Amino acid sequence: MDYYLIDFNKDNNYSFDNVIIGKKIHCSTTENIFKYYIYYYEELILKSSPKTIYIKIPRIRLIYKLGQNIYNQERIVLYPNYNLLYSFIDFIKDFEENISTCIKNKYGNLELSSILIKNSLNNTYSLKINVDDKIKISSTLNNSIQLKDFKINNEIEFVIKINYIWIKDNNFGINCSLYQIKYYASPQELNIDLLDQISNINAIECSPTNLILTTNNTNNTNNTNNTNNTNTNNTNNTNTNNTNTNNTNTNNTNNTNNTSMLSRMIPSIDVLINAKKKLKPLN
Repeated sequence: MDYYLIDFNKDNNYSFDNVIIGKKIHCSTTENIFKYYIYYYEELILKSSPKTIYIKIPRIRLIYKLGQNIYNQERIVLYPNYNLLYSFIDFIKDFEENISTCIKNKYGNLELSSILIKNSLNNTYSLKINVDDKIKISSTLNNSIQLKDFKINNEIEFVIKINYIWIKDNNFGINCSLYQIKYYASPQELNIDLLDQISNINAIECSPTNLILTTNNTNNTNNTNNTNNTNTNNTNNTNTNNTNTNNTNTNNTNNTNNTSMLSRMIPSIDVLINAKKKLKPLN
């Protein structure tokens, strides 16, 4: 059977006017339980047939464990609150409201059992869905994984299937099931090295001037000492050698700056002698 996927990350041409509610199907001979299957029909597409409706839920974070329910039903908290998730919640509200109008026009004032459960304490919604044994599970991990293996505070993305409208006594609601889910593991689970793999992080860039100063301090100090022990012309020879080694105007400028900075930092012999003469003897 064909399918119609509603994806909130993309533009959708969805319209409730194209939703088809099938014929009534009795589920029990002893109880007042029956259902109506739901389809989507695109009239503008030639040779189109009724399609099963699938909805791709925007990516969310897990704040409670999954796979703990023994009744094959999950309540997934829709968290955190952001625009795409609000769009999905508003869509479900509108969808249920339109379904309610159709059901109440036929059966009177029945009570809706919504698949959205509001938690007023945290101002969040939970989605109530059925879970089959053969759901498609994928992840960013290399090994196979089950719902119960999902870690809290990691992200998931999933697709639900809209199955049918159920009616039991004075209540009705929409049955939906989990069709596919993807688990996004944390860096800890993926063994990502955030310290040594510099390409994966935003490294702090150092100033080229500081790097040159750090690497050339020792050599410049030795050159200056040699200059003091021999003659003044050695300084010029040292600068000439540095210029030939670097072969770029930029590095020549840096070397000149480094030498001038070091000459200001290390006093000459004459300065030391004059400073010594100004010292006063101790009483």
